[in-house]
Amino acid sequence: MKRVLCTLLLLSCSTASAQMLLQRAAAGQQTEFSYQLPPEPALVFRLDNKLLNQYRGMKRYTPHMAEQAVRHALMRQAASLQQQGVRIQFSPPNLPLQFTVQADDSTKAKTVAATLRSLQKSALDQYLAQGYYFLLDDPVKGKGVIPDHLRFMQDALGQLQPVADAFISNYGKKNIRQIAARLTLWIQQIPYRDLDNRIESNGKGYAPPVQLIFDHNGDCDSKAVLWATVMRLIFPTLMIKIIYLPNHAIIAAQVPATDTEQVIDFADASLLLIDPTGPAPLKLGQISPEFQAALRSKQFSQRTFPTLDL
Repeated sequence: MKRVLCTLLLLSCSTASAQMLLQRAAAGQQTEFSYQLPPEPALVFRLDNKLLNQYRGMKRYTPHMAEQAVRHALMRQAASLQQQGVRIQFSPPNLPLQFTVQADDSTKAKTVAATLRSLQKSALDQYLAQGYYFLLDDPVKGKGVIPDHLRFMQDALGQLQPVADAFISNYGKKNIRQIAARLTLWIQQIPYRDLDNRIESNGKGYAPPVQLIFDHNGDCDSKAVLWATVMRLIFPTLMIKIIYLPNHAIIAAQVPATDTEQVIDFADASLLLIDPTGPAPLKLGQISPEFQAALRSKQFSQRTFPTLDL
């Protein structure tokens, strides 16, 4: 009997984050999560443990491996392009990837070079897509590879329905502001992990939504994607964007705003700004002063999360 009780105690754990208490317990092949943040009703849901396996084999992006894959693709294509009178030469493997095309006919040389440049881009795009990465053009630090947050959100849509159902059970789905506020508060209370430099870290530290919940911590990018996933499941056509500020990420969503809340205007909509990062319990439409200059000067990038077909 004592052995059984010990097992149960080991399978149940409680961790406190600010005012929120998490109770986690094994339930067969699932884990039950119960978050208590008085006076709010407990948020309770179960997730399959096997969901974590989906991302265990994912490799961190490394520029060297990406360039190697692109080089191999180009060299395979070069064999078919190297016609009579055309000479293609690549830089040595220990140097950055470059190529030259020489031909008796200058027009033919330009055509082959253009074909190789196009292939170079498509090969890199394919490599990034296979690894769940995206080439972000940051207005401050230039281009860099980051996790493809939109794809992670789309994967999580098939995983986090129990989380969305728990919010619907507690708050219904008629009051979008109430749902947005409660979801924001819940994610803010999950312990925060500092964001490694987004452009320079190549995705280190990012946690997909399921992993964030199981690990009970995440950086701002990870928390923004979790917010977008749950809101998308509850409101399939809601416009949601992720805003990439210097070393931070927030959400812009088509949630009704009051006169005192901060919004951001795009060509297609005026969206309410939301920061689910924490640990500061910022309310809807409140953004930390340290990021206001970047917002005013448009020093940010943005991507729009896809909607769901009804």
